[in-house]
Amino acid sequence: MKENKEKNRVAVVTVTYGNRWKFLSQVIDAVCADMNVTACVVVDNASENGADIDARAAEDSRIVILRQSRNIGSAGGFAAGIKHVQTLPCDFVLLLDDDNVPEKGFSKIFLEHAASLGEKAVALGNRNDLKANEQMFYATAPVDPEIPTTFFSVFAWKKIRRFASMLFSFGRTRALSEKNFKPVIEVESFAYGGTFLPINAARNALLPDEKLFSYGDDIEYSWGVRRAGFQIFLCHEPVIHDIDLTFQSDYLLDLFSPKTSDFKVFFRMRNMALISRKHSRNVFVLWLNVWAWFAGLCAYALCKLGPSRFFFHRAAFIAGAFRRGLMLDYSMPLSVKVPGAK
Repeated sequence: MKENKEKNRVAVVTVTYGNRWKFLSQVIDAVCADMNVTACVVVDNASENGADIDARAAEDSRIVILRQSRNIGSAGGFAAGIKHVQTLPCDFVLLLDDDNVPEKGFSKIFLEHAASLGEKAVALGNRNDLKANEQMFYATAPVDPEIPTTFFSVFAWKKIRRFASMLFSFGRTRALSEKNFKPVIEVESFAYGGTFLPINAARNALLPDEKLFSYGDDIEYSWGVRRAGFQIFLCHEPVIHDIDLTFQSDYLLDLFSPKTSDFKVFFRMRNMALISRKHSRNVFVLWLNVWAWFAGLCAYALCKLGPSRFFFHRAAFIAGAFRRGLMLDYSMPLSVKVPGAK
């Protein structure tokens, strides 16, 4: 019994910043209630909640605080946390954003997936904020065995086919048939929140690129995990509850909303282009794809939202973010304010 338990040691890594204690406290309480969790590593990116985190850590020796002097973003934070757990006696690593609350009994479910999928498998919890997830369990998209190198395969046949499918199914809801339901499906990439990694995946894959700061760094990291020889599987259970949504409605339309900060828009768009530029085999084709994608984005938003001064301002802002990314420029404009920066 003891030997089996030692193979089920789970270290949790989460990253926080600013004033997020009302979310982070729920994450810590959920993971520390699980007996298979042997460490809860909190990377504190110069948050306003240092005293609250310290007080909670005093109650549970499993809580480890990696305090940073400034906000180093999700990329720097998860890089620091993953690097730290490589030194800990653990068998698996669960990555969580500071607003991702896993359901009760999550480790038992994850460990069952790990046992059935094998030692080269990464399991993803079912994020309830990602509405497309539920459809995927009924209509599984084929996984390209070739590891992605870009976010912008506009002219790829499978992308054209998916776009056409989206157009023809517009306004209709696909009926979900129980006979098509698959509780575990292979996928091409992952976001940090709810990712359950074997410790060997954490040790063998390159760490997230700290210079990306935030957005897209998790997708690039997942590509690296695949290059290290691991497969990625999305699981219907356990459920990971996201209690603070980044984008409230339509991700593409939210890019043109005054409620969406320049920070979110800039890093999302700049990093998509920059990561693609880092990995692209053909820079000229990449440039064509990026600007075709941008034209489609603007056309879609213009049809949905109509013209306005803010629309054209935000379109120019996105174009500038793409330009920086394609030039491998890690800098950011002065108008972009990092949340929680001191």
